[in-house]
Amino acid sequence: MAVLSAVLAVVFSVHQPAFTAGYYYDDEHTLSGLGHVTNLGSALEYIQSGDTGPAGRPLSLASFVVNAPSWPNAPEDFHYTNTLIHLINGLLLFWLAWLVGRQLPKPVDKLEWVALAACGLWLVHPLWITTVHLPVQRMTELAALFSLAGLVGYLKARAYLARRPRAALAGMSASLLLGGVLAVLSKENGALLPVYALALEWVLIQPALGRLDRAWRYWKALFLYLPILLIVAYLSKLVLGDPESLYAVRDFTLSERLLTQARVLWSYVQLLVLPRTSAISIFGDDYPISTGWTEPMTTLVAVASWLGVIVAVAIWHKKYPLFAAAVLWFLGGHLLESTIVPLELYFEHRNYLPAVGPILFLVVGLAAMQHRTKINLAYVAGVYGALLLWVLSQTASTWANPFIGAKLAYDQHPLSARAAQSHARMLYHAGEREQSIQVIQDAHQRIPRDTALALQALGLGCAKLDAAQVDDFVATIDSTLKYGSRTTASIDAIHQMILGLGTTDCPGLTPAHIHKVLDALMSNKRYRASNQYMASLHELKARLHLRAGDFNHTMVHYEQAFELDPRLDLALLIPPLFLSAELPDLALQRIDRYLGMPPYKGISPKRWRQELNRLRSTIKNTINAQASYKAQVLTTPDQRPH
Repeated sequence: MAVLSAVLAVVFSVHQPAFTAGYYYDDEHTLSGLGHVTNLGSALEYIQSGDTGPAGRPLSLASFVVNAPSWPNAPEDFHYTNTLIHLINGLLLFWLAWLVGRQLPKPVDKLEWVALAACGLWLVHPLWITTVHLPVQRMTELAALFSLAGLVGYLKARAYLARRPRAALAGMSASLLLGGVLAVLSKENGALLPVYALALEWVLIQPALGRLDRAWRYWKALFLYLPILLIVAYLSKLVLGDPESLYAVRDFTLSERLLTQARVLWSYVQLLVLPRTSAISIFGDDYPISTGWTEPMTTLVAVASWLGVIVAVAIWHKKYPLFAAAVLWFLGGHLLESTIVPLELYFEHRNYLPAVGPILFLVVGLAAMQHRTKINLAYVAGVYGALLLWVLSQTASTWANPFIGAKLAYDQHPLSARAAQSHARMLYHAGEREQSIQVIQDAHQRIPRDTALALQALGLGCAKLDAAQVDDFVATIDSTLKYGSRTTASIDAIHQMILGLGTTDCPGLTPAHIHKVLDALMSNKRYRASNQYMASLHELKARLHLRAGDFNHTMVHYEQAFELDPRLDLALLIPPLFLSAELPDLALQRIDRYLGMPPYKGISPKRWRQELNRLRSTIKNTINAQASYKAQVLTTPDQRPH
């Protein structure tokens, strides 16, 4: 235990410099709601507001509430908490490895050291920098925590199969169900817990249960095989029913994604075996897409290699169960995020739990071979662990200085729009405005299909453009806006342009230019595929019309935005606008309609009703006050001199 404690202390100290890394692009969307958490009620609303996955991930959001006082001024608290969770996961892996070693057909010598080697190698791996120090990826950590805890409970109960089979099966069932539910409520890939349990079953002792052998087989079919089949069936129905519309939001098709993922998975394996500081990054939006079997040629090689691995497992899984289990654990762990679901192509944090199995089974395999070879497990693990620790320290040092890290990412990922935006943002905050603009403009030239870069190049560069030059620029990017990628940064860029109207920041920019930009985005199939994005575009249109005093078009676009995305803030905005236009009946009518609707996701029914009823009361009082004033004016004699 002393050595394990020392490993944990070393890992914590090596990660500590990265506590100053700050926030990244995904963090604000999820964490910004913490600014409204002031009491239990607002905390519960935040926990229910999750929109990053079908399950809402309430357990992960609840964990962020712990850090609510630190948002947004103390990001180091988020990094500190994430690092502690990482260490807890390491302890669970130690426990899991120890339990696996006890239940192998051939017991492992010096089991504590084998468990320590597996735990230590996983803990010091530098690839987890992108999980631990991207604050929002606490979701990945917590899903792993509950999955590992579920597997530990599973193995603890499984140890009693031969002596008390019914109690053991009950305990195994409870561990999988409880661990799986908690993991899914942290992040949806927690549903893959049965895959990991099945991988363990490939290497563990198969109990002889006599008359309960059939019950054991039925139990495995029900709790291990059936959930995996249900996941595959669900994904197939979800995606394959209408892949064209689901993939409308992406720059790639379903077939291109599958071909690309063959290369992506080998990229993950390469980084797991030989990680490099220069290759570890959160900016994976520049990963090249495989547009055909030989475009690039490495696509065919990657697909053939994985088919070879799978065939080898099918043929030799009984002879080499540890290798087969490692492959099942790794590929099964990528079943949700690296197959047919239209997610982004590449993220290193997706390996956080899938890498546990290969490391665990590799260490156990080396320990088992010590009797037949001269391999010294302690020496091999020590040397390799020292290498990983050195790369981890170098990577953490790079992340410790966000400015340097952003510059390195920009240099190493010239085709990453996010890397360019991150570097430009750092330059801007450092007072290097001209350099910031140049970075965005250069990136726009290199990545012409990125709509956000096109709009940022317009918004940042318009200070030096007159109206005719802005006309030309808008015409130049028209094709990008109509057919390019979809990103929230585009919405933010237009918002900034509207704020800059009529100022010296953009003297040549007019509302007509922004209307052209919005019309082009509204015709883009990737934006049209999302109600939320289209609602945001309609809101921006409404703001422009409101600024011009065009009430009718303002209300048309605000109401279209609400139809697409019925948020509470829009429900509270629209009725007062009708009242301001002296249309009180329409104001009350809209509120009554909203009160009859179910609340928007993340808003409790109680708050939905309270806020709308409060607004209704305010508007009603205003209407009554106006009526009273008019009546008083009409009944008061004219006091003016004649």
